[in-house]
Amino acid sequence: LQECFPDVPIILLTTGPKIDTLPKLIAQGAQDYLVKEELDNAALNKAIWLAINRKKQSFANSGSQKNKELADIIKKQKQQLDDILSSITDVVWSRRGDDFSLVYINNACIGVYGYTPEEMMSEYGKTLDHIHPDDKELLRQKISNTIKNGSGGMEYRVIHKNGSVKYLYGHSTVKYKNGKPEVINGVSIDITDIRNAEIALEEKILDIEDVFES
Repeated sequence: LQECFPDVPIILLTTGPKIDTLPKLIAQGAQDYLVKEELDNAALNKAIWLAINRKKQSFANSGSQKNKELADIIKKQKQQLDDILSSITDVVWSRRGDDFSLVYINNACIGVYGYTPEEMMSEYGKTLDHIHPDDKELLRQKISNTIKNGSGGMEYRVIHKNGSVKYLYGHSTVKYKNGKPEVINGVSIDITDIRNAEIALEEKILDIEDVFES
């Protein structure tokens, strides 16, 4: 009966003060028992009231335990994801679609921007102050196009906390809700070494050309 109606509190009605199977039945989910010879309205009402409240408390305890187990699973999975993302050298980030505020960024931002994730997700992360002045307007246009098209990428420069310039390639995708951008997720790859090597090579070529021309 308990298996068929788990939400219903069960009260046993016995024909004597004790029965051999009573402890087993109580263990299987019965909330209380009454002796038929001693039954009256007051005893029945009290038993029903107690059974209902014990059942409610049982559900509450069960729900709390399940919620705790679920919270522990979510916390463990989040920690595993954070560990994975923290081991990646590329900057992984997520922004709100309405005000473009930063809601997540991994630890790779420390090497690229010089700021911790907490600093990046503060007021600093809501602006383009860290973008190189010559790239800000182009980046704004690219962001607008990305929101319109659903995805996009571009190369741009950022100013590190120590004043140095970093070259990045960023790519992002947009998640929509009711036709409006809800979340923008992206990755920014540090290509500074590649660009510096190209610049150095170009300068070397120019030096060689100058030698031949002279």
